[in-house]
Amino acid sequence: MILVQYPNGDADLGWDPDPATPGGVIAIGFTYRRCSSEPREAVDPTVEVWEYVHQYIHPPPEPELNPPPGDGVTGLETYVALPIPEHHFATLSSNGTTLHVEIEVSAVIIDWGDQTRTTYPATEAAMAGYPDGIATHVYEVKNVQGASIEVAYDWTARWRIPGGAWNFIAVPNTSTTVLYPVQEIVSVLTD
Repeated sequence: MILVQYPNGDADLGWDPDPATPGGVIAIGFTYRRCSSEPREAVDPTVEVWEYVHQYIHPPPEPELNPPPGDGVTGLETYVALPIPEHHFATLSSNGTTLHVEIEVSAVIIDWGDQTRTTYPATEAAMAGYPDGIATHVYEVKNVQGASIEVAYDWTARWRIPGGAWNFIAVPNTSTTVLYPVQEIVSVLTD
């Protein structure tokens, strides 16, 4: 119960232990200040993280093939060299709450175009290309009409309140397709 209300909105409050008996109000003993801030609408931090992650530029891969397109040959290794985007870290503030966001390429997926699909670690060493990289494939048969190699970055995006558990956000892979015809070398004996 309000005992006194001041012009600035502050009030002295009291408590009535027995409302049936008049005059038994007990003052609580201090002045309650009027609220001077406006209530804010609660914002789900995942909305801000979702917007940030989807505004981040997820570049498609730019593969370099060895041998280059048009020179692929059965029985010889084809190498893929690929730069890996740097690990991205950001700190956001959502209504006074700090959020950590991480975005990275967690793997490289290569569809070689002959029903072979391989996943590689997203490291510069693995994707170094000829002669040291591990992203290689040997074509067994030529493709008469030409095949395509599809190279995709597998993105991982996650966020957390500092000290909390990581929460993951689904981000679609970005990919690049390169037409890669493979020829066959045939030895011919002549007299």
